[in-house]
Amino acid sequence: MKIKTYFPAIVTSLLSLLVLIGIPAWFLINAFTSKYPEDVSTKISLSLKQALPLVALIIVFLWLGAGVDFGLTRIKDKARRKAASLIVYLASFFVCLVLPLLSLVFVYGIFSAGEGWKKLPAPPETPVAVAAGGGSSLTIETENGNYYYCWVKNLAGCWQPDDKPSSPVIGSENNTTEVTGNMPQIAPPDGVVSMLGISHRNGPELFEFHYAVLEDGTVWYLEREVNSYGAWFITGLLAMLVVPILFCSLVFFAGVGVSSLARWLAGRIWREFETA
Repeated sequence: MKIKTYFPAIVTSLLSLLVLIGIPAWFLINAFTSKYPEDVSTKISLSLKQALPLVALIIVFLWLGAGVDFGLTRIKDKARRKAASLIVYLASFFVCLVLPLLSLVFVYGIFSAGEGWKKLPAPPETPVAVAAGGGSSLTIETENGNYYYCWVKNLAGCWQPDDKPSSPVIGSENNTTEVTGNMPQIAPPDGVVSMLGISHRNGPELFEFHYAVLEDGTVWYLEREVNSYGAWFITGLLAMLVVPILFCSLVFFAGVGVSSLARWLAGRIWREFETA
């Protein structure tokens, strides 16, 4: 019966031994199949320095998972044990796996979405449509049939009289600026009567501008950097923290799974022995 009780620990020990031997062996094989470094002692030293921290990390979290599983089995009441196991596993799954992944998506979404919709100064006449757009500029049509131009980088000089555009793209479409059918990543304010999306490339950077006229006569715009290098950089920094957490979490759940499976197998094997 003692073997049955400690069978999960025996299996986890064997798995730990396999990790202790297999991972350094894998690093050594890679080192000796490479030309550099040439010195044998250096190959061995570098391989062990790379392998042993990883081995220690895997073994620690493997046993941590097995320990949690063993601790839950010490709860005598079956209903409480099932409830506690469900709470522990779901909480661990959310904190260790779901939350880190959601944080990556959330951070990238915040830094790539831009600053949101911005309201432009009131036009001299009531606008009815966005007649044309460009990179940081737009022309509106008013209810009187007049046209006004605004460069959003200079709001003080916004809404200069303009001619009727010959194209929905200011200055006509070219290889850097064109109309896009992409919907804005952030929903516009309510009451849109006219909206125009413009894709504008400035060197390696790609921007999307959306201009909207609302029912109340206000004009809004949204600027977003599509290939936001800043967003990728921040997300990459966060990933450097999240990826190790995910790896350790997977090892932890592997320890839980191995311990649970070993305990189940032990129960089946000893049950057959007892009935034989």
